[in-house]
Amino acid sequence: MRSMFETDRVPARWLADLKTMDGIIVPTRFNVETFTTSGIAPEKLYVVPSPIDTDRFVPVERKHHDEIHFVSMFDWSSRKGWEILLTAWFRAFSGRDPVKLTIKTMTITLPTANPHRDVEQLLSRLGKRREDCAPVEILNARWTEDQLVAFYQDADVFVLPTRGEGWGRPIVEAMACGLPVIATNWSAPTEYLTESNSLPLKIKGLIKIPDDVDYEMFKGGYWADPDVDHLIFLLRYVLSNFDTVRGLGSAARQTAERYHPKNVVRQLMDVLNQFGVGSN
Repeated sequence: MRSMFETDRVPARWLADLKTMDGIIVPTRFNVETFTTSGIAPEKLYVVPSPIDTDRFVPVERKHHDEIHFVSMFDWSSRKGWEILLTAWFRAFSGRDPVKLTIKTMTITLPTANPHRDVEQLLSRLGKRREDCAPVEILNARWTEDQLVAFYQDADVFVLPTRGEGWGRPIVEAMACGLPVIATNWSAPTEYLTESNSLPLKIKGLIKIPDDVDYEMFKGGYWADPDVDHLIFLLRYVLSNFDTVRGLGSAARQTAERYHPKNVVRQLMDVLNQFGVGSN
């Protein structure tokens, strides 16, 4: 079977079924560690990354922008750290800075979520007025893959201060499109983020997931506490050193090419062959 989870442990309700499996495929070494510490025998675990269509998610010649266009994509949930991103954004930039942020989101985990209302409430808590802040656009809709590709290709930088990922598909898709990325240096992204292909975001440590978390299976676990001050520094660094940062995009693309479907299928077949699948 194939499985993953985004926190420091596997949900207790999963363990009985997982222990009956002959083999479990996980996308990164992070989940090897978390599944093992949760009680799964390490010899049952095999790492096969998730594929990224790097023939479709490709770099293009960037359109000239009067400002640096940051983008992010995530489900509007506490795990994705939307309030961390926006707190850092509103503190890092004013309306005079030549930057903008576009967030592509959906409300899957919490269908009753209202992203626009949440942003206004955050601004109020921060004592900020929207007109004094750098612009933020929130797009809450289902998109085709073509729209997603165009979204990345029209951007300059991708940013996601996630609290935990099992794989982190949007991060790798952005890298495939040649974008420099700012993403949390914990959980699955440690598989592909380096100082030479991205701007890894520091964490202050791990924190216990609150009991009122919006996804019940996260209860009892720990996830990352992304460093807001470091995120502010990285956002400002991009503005001041954009030519240097832009150069990370080529290395990001090279990293993403490892996950072309043909490469992933070869790795998958190597695992399945050990169980007599496809060996004839």
